[in-house]
Amino acid sequence: MKTIFFAPHWGYEDMSFEAFVEQTLNDGYDGIELSFHLQNLDSQSVDDAHKKVELINQSGLLLIAQHYETITTDFEQYKQDFAERLEVLCQLTPMFINSQTGRDFFGFEQSLELIDLASEISEKHTTDILHETHRGRFSFASHVCQQFVNARPNIKLTADFSHWCCVAGTLLQDQQPLMAQMMPNMRHIHTRVGFSEGPQVSDPSASEFENILNQHLSWWKMIKKSAELRGDKQMTLMTEFGPPPYMPTLPHSQTPTCDQREANLFMKKLIKASL
Repeated sequence: MKTIFFAPHWGYEDMSFEAFVEQTLNDGYDGIELSFHLQNLDSQSVDDAHKKVELINQSGLLLIAQHYETITTDFEQYKQDFAERLEVLCQLTPMFINSQTGRDFFGFEQSLELIDLASEISEKHTTDILHETHRGRFSFASHVCQQFVNARPNIKLTADFSHWCCVAGTLLQDQQPLMAQMMPNMRHIHTRVGFSEGPQVSDPSASEFENILNQHLSWWKMIKKSAELRGDKQMTLMTEFGPPPYMPTLPHSQTPTCDQREANLFMKKLIKASL
């Protein structure tokens, strides 16, 4: 099975996009996972998005588009904004869309409405829309997400288990059957390593985090096994160690505890050797 690695644009917003594309190529990634920051759906924002896609296509890199911008607390407004942003992202023809969907305080039926709305847009554009397991969203905790998997067995998810560890305050040792049930729904992986007290360890190469790292690797291997059983020819991963404040910093100086780029390259090398 071919493993396709995506670089995060998150953390490199101050770098010119041309330079970021060149860095991504030099670092040996296959593609970019990118948010277009469509808080305002004006013509300028949409034009800028198309220009970035053109640069990516010219480079030969693949694209995963991210949706995260919809955060209003008004459900009906959320539905409208969510649909509009997904429509724009589909028109950019990414490999698929990774969506941080809903709010954690929306009701179960409301969240199902959003999931079904995304499915309708996905079918309309023949573009897969995956829902990321993420704090603050409908999928914020493993036992909650399981309810949506039971209600919509064909739902496609992005696995970012760092959030679930943080929410549960554990490495989910007591939830292994639940985790195993949902592995077939995980169609993309964000390879950030979280722990019981936070969504990102300070340095994935540090020996003190070896057991935590191995736990995440075991989950990712389960996802790969599910993909193989489906007959998938490839699997996608994004190395998603993020910048401060996700990355811990030293007090007073605010110096990051490790280099974001090096942390993600470490993860890419490790996963290539381990999966």
